[in-house]
Formats: sequence, structure tokens, C-alpha cells
Amino acid sequence: MGTMRVRGEAKYVFPADQFDIRFKIKACLQSSGEAIESGKKRTEQFLQTMKNELGLNPDDFMMGDFSVRQGYSSANKYTFEKKISIKIYADLKAVEKIAYLMENMSDIEYDIEFEISDEPEKAKIVIQSAIDDSKSKAEMIAASLGQKIIGIQDISYEYSAGEYVYDGGEGRNLAKSVTVDDVDDLASQLKNPTKEIRKVINIIWITE
Repeated sequence: MGTMRVRGEAKYVFPADQFDIRFKIKACLQSSGEAIESGKKRTEQFLQTMKNELGLNPDDFMMGDFSVRQGYSSANKYTFEKKISIKIYADLKAVEKIAYLMENMSDIEYDIEFEISDEPEKAKIVIQSAIDDSKSKAEMIAASLGQKIIGIQDISYEYSAGEYVYDGGEGRNLAKSVTVDDVDDLASQLKNPTKEIRKVINIIWITE
């Protein structure tokens, strides 16, 4: 009876099926009260725009707390900040419309994270493939030595993170002259982002 250590590896590319979009609404004025009033009004305008242009209701958004801080410059203004986020199914048309709408909302920052909604389940698929890869190699080596695999003594994993790839294709950058009605045509030329999940596993196989 003996052992052999064999490395297994697998990687799959999965399409992102969920977008996490985060917004930060800001207002800067001379007093904290003015900043809060302006910030709240801007928030209402933002939510109304999202409803009118994208059909996203206020209840669809996750509303964070707001903060107000005093600046240290000579102007000594107060800055209001409020964070709002929303998770939507992968929809590049919606993303491109948001990019267009934000061009006219310079006081609102935003970023988008592409996600796989059931990533843990997808990772299990990749891990199993890595195990199968190690076993296949081990069986080949064992057979060449006139032996066979009868069990596993130890398993260790090598950490490897997935990577998102956003393939924008033609028309990725929207010109300011483009209207929101034209965005659907541009988005139809784009590809959904994908994420590569790679797993590496080291297995000590028992042979006889």
C-alpha cells in the first residue's frame, strides 16, 4: 500500500446573471439643514427618474442611512451623502440607460458589480471537476505502476478567485448626443459579463 499526491484543476466560465448597482447621492451647501433638505429632494428626484425611465419603483431599492459632514476648506460647507442600492437581473439595456441618465446627474456617483446569484453552487461544480481531474491523473499513474486507487488520505485546496470579464463590444461608450431611446440599440451589441471560477485541489490518493 502506498500514496501519491496529485494536483487537480478545473475552471468554468459562467455568465453573470445579477447586477448589484450602488448609488451615492451628494449635496453640498452652507448649512447642515440646507444640505439635508437638498439631499432629500435630490433623492426623491432620483427615485422618480428611475421609475419614469426604467420602471424601477422606490420599493425596489435598498435605502441606506444618510450622513452630513462639515468640510475643512475655507468655504466650510456641509456635505450630505446617502447610499442607495438595487439588485437586478442581468440587463445590459438597463445598465446602459443608467449610464446615460447619470451623465445628467453629476451629483450622483454609482458603480456596478456583476454577480452570479448562485455562485456557491457553481463553485461546487468546479470543485467536483477538479477532484475528477486529480482522480483521473492518479488512476493513470497507478495503472502504469500496476496499482489501483483505493481511497483518499488527505485533501487540500489552493485558493483561487474568479474573475469577471466585461466584453463591451462595439458602442460601449455612449456619446452625450445619444438619447435614452437609442440605448436599447447600443446595448443589443454588447455581451453580458462573465465570471471565470477556477479551483485547484491537491489530493493524496491511497494505492495498492
